[in-house]
Amino acid sequence: MIAMGMTDTYFIWLFMRFVAGITSGIIFVLVSSIVLDYLTTKNLGSWIGFLYSGVGVGIVVSGLLVPIFHKNSSWEGTWIYLGILSIMIAIIVFLLWKGNVTISSKTPKSSPVAPKHPFLIWMIIAYSLEGFGYIITATFLVDIVYSIPSLQEYASYSWVVVGISVIPSTYLWMLAMKKWSPITVLCTAFFIQAVGVLLPILSETVIGVFIAAFLFGITFMGITTICTSYARQISLGNSNQILGTLTTFYALGQILGPLFAGWLAWQSGNYKSSILLAGGILLIT
Repeated sequence: MIAMGMTDTYFIWLFMRFVAGITSGIIFVLVSSIVLDYLTTKNLGSWIGFLYSGVGVGIVVSGLLVPIFHKNSSWEGTWIYLGILSIMIAIIVFLLWKGNVTISSKTPKSSPVAPKHPFLIWMIIAYSLEGFGYIITATFLVDIVYSIPSLQEYASYSWVVVGISVIPSTYLWMLAMKKWSPITVLCTAFFIQAVGVLLPILSETVIGVFIAAFLFGITFMGITTICTSYARQISLGNSNQILGTLTTFYALGQILGPLFAGWLAWQSGNYKSSILLAGGILLIT
């Protein structure tokens, strides 16, 4: 992130985003597998939702700080400030985690790469389509709102609303999984997210945009929580393996989504076709 604030060379930016993608994927898989395994061994499965609510906290913090950074410095300074903030958080995590995690000297027996439960294949496909559908809104939401003249001043706040709704969402979806079947809960989450994605082109009002941001925020990490926790239940492999597989296909969807959406936006001159594509994918899923 600091390097992105020191250059505007396109190919260097591509490399930096590539590095960011690899490292964020590694962090997600490792933290998720370590914490999920720990909670399982302590019979604290209901706490899983709190793990992913951290994403919401991060979105709220970034949504509030980025406008402040940008107002007091150039876009270069904003990236540098975010990089420094990340270093500070990394130091805190290192100091807190160092004394609380014991690394086993024994290498765990690896499991076969192929998932054994027949439904796991469909779970992976659904999760990859979620990556494709959700990332379009996650990437362009602020820009979509900003492109509506009457809503420009609310653009950055729409992302804050997403973060606020993410924080309790993962815990609430875990509670729902206890009451109804995971598949029913997952389909419900996909439908709600599709409504949230499509709403900005159905209602170009402040209330409509904020409701859309809320519906999107309350589902996108919820779907991650549902998919990862249920996949671990039906998989006979270890957590690293199944979470790594899910994250890989999720990332593939995240790569393809903005490519198609960006091309459609360029061809049409607006984001309506891109939003329809994302909403359609989510409804099909």
